[in-house]
Formats: sequence, C-alpha cells, structure tokens
Amino acid sequence: MHYIGIDPGLTGAIAILNIDKRVLFCHDLPITTVPKGSKDKPILNANLLYKLLMKFSPCKIAVEKVHAMPGQGVTSTFNFGKSYGIILASIDIAESEYLAVTPQAWKKMQGLIGTDKEAAVALAIKKYPEAASSLTRKKDHGRADALLICDYLIETTSSSNSHTEP
Repeated sequence: MHYIGIDPGLTGAIAILNIDKRVLFCHDLPITTVPKGSKDKPILNANLLYKLLMKFSPCKIAVEKVHAMPGQGVTSTFNFGKSYGIILASIDIAESEYLAVTPQAWKKMQGLIGTDKEAAVALAIKKYPEAASSLTRKKDHGRADALLICDYLIETTSSSNSHTEP
C-alpha cells in the first residue's frame, strides 16, 4: 500500500510514502502548457498525474481541501478550482480512495497552527530527512505540505479516524 499527499494548485506538490513512511517520491505537481492567444498558459497535466497515481496503485490519497478565499481575484480563484478539479478527476479515473483534509486539521496534528511556511519545511525535513534535497528552494513549501498531508493520512488511517469524501 502506498500513501499519497497532495497540496493542490499550479504551485502544489505530491508526496508518496510507503507503509513504512519511506519517501518514494516528492515533487511539484506535473504542469503542461496550453496555448491561449499569444501566450502559453500553465495547467496541471492530468495525464501525467493519472499515470503517477497508477504507478503507485493501490494507494490511499489525502488532498488538501480548498475553497475560495475572500479577497482572492476571480481569475485566480477559477484557476485554482480548475487545478483542484483536475486532481480530483485524476484520482477518480485512477479509481483511488481519497480523503479531503482541511489545512486546519493536518496542521493542527502537525503542530503548525499559527506558524509560517518555513516551519512546515523544517518539520518535513525533521520527519523525513531523506527528502531534504527536495526541500531546498523557497517555493518547496508545497512539497513539505504534501509530505505532512501524507503523514497525516498515515496517522489517521492507522487510528481508523479517516473518512472519504466524494
């Protein structure tokens, strides 16, 4: 059994752990571009995400549950929702079980409520030192979040407190 944590969005990430909590994969979500007018626009690559999920099947997946935020622009909210939809569609096509987890839930379990993004990176490195080389850039907080979301999934699954959301 493999466990997958996903931090959604174009700057999001995916982490894959085995049952022994060994990091098998920790990387940014796959992105492709689609032509729009004179500019290429980035979009999540559903095909590559699906293939990645199938490579590590059977798996349990936790995806950070997202929603529109006050003050967010209409375009950015739409694009973020589109990315979230691509993730959920890829999971559905891969016929995988998933848990939608709020940021508050996984951050509370990890002791990260009220901390900054660097605290998540430091905790991810502490828990998963073998992933440290994947957490060197400032923008790698998404990878750290994906690792910690995956850790949350393993911990809650082992204590039978998990549920799935369609």
